[in-house]
Amino acid sequence: LLPLVEIALFVLVGGWIGVFATLVLVVLAVFAGVALMRSAGTDAAARIRSSMAQEQDPSAEIVRMAMRFIAGMLLVIPGFFTDAVALVLLVPGVQRAAFSALRRRASVSGIVVARGGPAGQPRPQHTNRVIEGDYRDVTGSTPRRSGWTED
Repeated sequence: LLPLVEIALFVLVGGWIGVFATLVLVVLAVFAGVALMRSAGTDAAARIRSSMAQEQDPSAEIVRMAMRFIAGMLLVIPGFFTDAVALVLLVPGVQRAAFSALRRRASVSGIVVARGGPAGQPRPQHTNRVIEGDYRDVTGSTPRRSGWTED
C-alpha cells in the first residue's frame, strides 16, 4: 500500500510544481535525512553521557534520538508520505507523547552510575570478587584445528 500512496503523491505533487521541482525536493529530503541520522548519532552519545554524569535518567534522550534517527531514515526513502511522517516525528510534542506512551508500557528497574574517587585518583579496586570457572592445562598438547581456516 505504501508504494501506491507514494506513487500517487509523486503524480499529484509533480502536477502541481513540475517534475524538476519534485525531483529536487526528493534529493533534498535524502540529504536532509542523511544529515539528520548523522547528527542524531553524535548528539545521542553526548547527551546520554551528560545525563548519566548528572545522575539523571537518559531514557527520554534515548527515545528522542531514536525518533530523530527514524525520521532521518524515513527522509532517505523517496516519497512524500514518508517525508511527512518524518516531519511529524521531529515535532517535540509528538516526541514527548511517544516517550510518555513508552514510559507507561515499560518499567525501568534502576540506573547504576559508577563513580571514581576524587579527581585524579583511580577508582577503588574491588579485591573480594571471586570468578569461578574450570580450567585444564594445555601446555605441551597439539593445537586443534578450528575448522574456520582452509589450512
